[in-house]
Amino acid sequence: MQDGIKTRIEQIQDEICSHLGINDISELKSWLLVEVKNRKGDDTIFESLINIKSTLLTQMTKFELLNHINNDLNILTLPEYAKMCSRTLNDIGTPEANEMHMILGIVTEAGEAADAYKKNFAYGRELDRINVSEELGGDCIWYIQNWFNMTGMSINRSLYANIEKLKARYPDGFSQDKAYSRDLLTERSILEKHV
Repeated sequence: MQDGIKTRIEQIQDEICSHLGINDISELKSWLLVEVKNRKGDDTIFESLINIKSTLLTQMTKFELLNHINNDLNILTLPEYAKMCSRTLNDIGTPEANEMHMILGIVTEAGEAADAYKKNFAYGRELDRINVSEELGGDCIWYIQNWFNMTGMSINRSLYANIEKLKARYPDGFSQDKAYSRDLLTERSILEKHV
């Protein structure tokens, strides 16, 4: 599998460079340097401009490459997933009822995942991680994403806010002391700022 992905990445890189009419990013940077030096002006400004353009083009190429890889490996982005989730949503009448449906669905699916672990822990049954993955990464996330769709809130902003909150809580990584002595006012202000 790894060799197949590596080969596909190399093919995609070749396609992108061919599309841009260059052999690689370093060739593009050299071409920009020649073009800019042909014009009169301050070399340091031009060199800065070249570095910026080169960085942007490199990032653009990485972005295009990741998109190709995601498509080849059937990986969805969050915005793509958000659109697809609403396609199978059952409208049960009112916004409040629909939100409650999503919250209860999250709890139900998480409970099904917990039940698989309970059966493994208490009764020695084999743990079916494929089922747990479907409950958590499939059904739970489906309900969560639809809740975000319904409320107009952004799951991306919520994910970012949570990381910012955790950085404030644990600036040097997790510690028991910080877990017990949380600054809830600061954490709330971070959440309000980012969500």
